[in-house]
Amino acid sequence: MIERDIPIPLHYQLKTLIKRQIDSGTLQPGDRLPTEQELCKRYQVSRTPVRQALTALVQEGIIYRRAGVGTFVTRARETVVEQPHLQLLANEAHSLEILEGAVKHWNQGHSHRDLVLDCRLYERAALQQRFNQAMAQGEAPDLVELEDVWLTDYAKSASITSLDELSADWMAEVAEALEPTLYRSQLVGGQLFGLPLRTEVTGLWIRQDWLEEAHLSPPTTWEELSGVLDYFNQATSKWRFGHRYPLAFPGGTAAGTATVNALLPVLWSTGGDLLTQEGQLALADPAVYQALNFLYSLVERKYLPPEAQGWQAADPPRMLGRGEVPMIFGGTYDWPLIESASGWAKEETLPSQLGFYPLPRPTAETPPVAAVVGTTWSITRQSDLQAEGLQLLQAIVDDAGLSDFYVERLHVSPFRAINDQLAQHYPWMQESIQLLRVARPRPQIQEYGRVSRFLQQMIEEILWQDAPIEATVDRTHHYLTLLLRD
Repeated sequence: MIERDIPIPLHYQLKTLIKRQIDSGTLQPGDRLPTEQELCKRYQVSRTPVRQALTALVQEGIIYRRAGVGTFVTRARETVVEQPHLQLLANEAHSLEILEGAVKHWNQGHSHRDLVLDCRLYERAALQQRFNQAMAQGEAPDLVELEDVWLTDYAKSASITSLDELSADWMAEVAEALEPTLYRSQLVGGQLFGLPLRTEVTGLWIRQDWLEEAHLSPPTTWEELSGVLDYFNQATSKWRFGHRYPLAFPGGTAAGTATVNALLPVLWSTGGDLLTQEGQLALADPAVYQALNFLYSLVERKYLPPEAQGWQAADPPRMLGRGEVPMIFGGTYDWPLIESASGWAKEETLPSQLGFYPLPRPTAETPPVAAVVGTTWSITRQSDLQAEGLQLLQAIVDDAGLSDFYVERLHVSPFRAINDQLAQHYPWMQESIQLLRVARPRPQIQEYGRVSRFLQQMIEEILWQDAPIEATVDRTHHYLTLLLRD
């Protein structure tokens, strides 16, 4: 059975249990495994570890999935092959669910020629490395899930195919289906190179019930934020609510790209940016100094503890879920961690206990802004099944059941009609959906990963090591200028 008191991840324990059942003969080759829901109920775990365990077993070739049919134990010395057999590289397990649903939708209308998916799942950095290696060897997959910031580089290097080239007539339908911000983020040189499936937006998570009990309103400006933080920093407030600190956010290299994702909108709110409209580096700018001065003031006033320098990306959302802080800078991508740390039931809790708002801005006149963070699916240039890959993407857009995926997770969607449906049935989601519609994509800079690491180091030095702001920014600007020039 699953043990929760040992330092072994739940998904690894579940994977081991299933393998033992196969090795012992309890599950025979060709047997259908229980559904995800049945496994959740049987082992009293959430869907996340179940999906992780099944995905790992698929990658090892121990089980295989049949879209719309189920998951089966692989037959000995037998390869399950059907045509056309699309090879995929993915980063997100939940994207695979959307693809499998689209395949089911497609196959129901085209029984004479079923699509079959052969997917390999990798962590973010490993996926990019594997994709680059596969292209160099002439063995690229048919479709690949890319971080949105990678899209321009892969498009300009002719690694992925313009969807306009494959079906110019379909572009109007895609433009109508996607949120305008998301559609524009998929364009390179005026042509569409990807279809986004996972979309996140950054903002302020806050304990709504604590604010109401304290007769406070969600802060919209820096001044209002300071007032709320001052209240929650009082000893009497900490005793009343049981929290440790008034604020948490990722603020250094230990948190990785989450630091830049969460704090980039602060820079935008002052009028600063990383790039000019002409694509030139714009880091050394008074507006950037202003944004970093504001963030430093939060540390200087001890709203965050010194150990925050070492916080990893998952620490702030877990702290919020455990009631250790009343608010965090983060994104909608934090919800699974908040939920798992809190044990809340999402439909009952989110409207009453938790709120998601735009990050506070310098003044009330400053418009709200957020960063869009997500992945997109692209068809590779080397693929011999580009037409079938396009059919799969078209099936996603045409799938009437796609809304169920986002509704089940109460998650903002790249698709306008689904977001309209979510806002109608779940009014408390209107804030995040509206924020998505005013959000900006992260800059698609060459070698974004290395650029992000320079920015993380810059933020860490300024916030936690008392490095002079202007000199540190100017030095980082110089290093990045040399990096991007190469």
